[in-house]
Amino acid sequence: QGIFSDLIDSKTGAVFAVDHTPVYGHIFHFLELLFCDPIYVHIIREEDAVLDSLKRVQEAGAVWGQPTVQQRRAFRKHWVDTSKDIVNYAPDRYFELRYEDLLANPQSTLKEPLQALGLEWESSMKHKFATRYAQVTT
Repeated sequence: QGIFSDLIDSKTGAVFAVDHTPVYGHIFHFLELLFCDPIYVHIIREEDAVLDSLKRVQEAGAVWGQPTVQQRRAFRKHWVDTSKDIVNYAPDRYFELRYEDLLANPQSTLKEPLQALGLEWESSMKHKFATRYAQVTT
């Protein structure tokens, strides 16, 4: 939980803190204390796409091995259970999005989470999605 200690002590004036590390699902109760009504966006990818992505990372030099079927099942169950905990605690602040939908149509996919954050879609967002994630989809 030390990752957020700088936010607690700083006077940055930041309105939003964004992190894509799934492990924070474990400490969502801490996040509830740290932030006022945080919004949770769970982006779900197809399993084959995740495995392909892991393979590309490994080919680029990562050191972890290929997960076994049992490890993948245990991992999936763990994150499903974690998501259920958050949904049960904050159903109006939890959004589940499919990664493929986010890439195909980011504006409509992000409509509800953006509304919950009090933000509006900006046309520059589409360009950011297209350039940042183009290599992921190929």
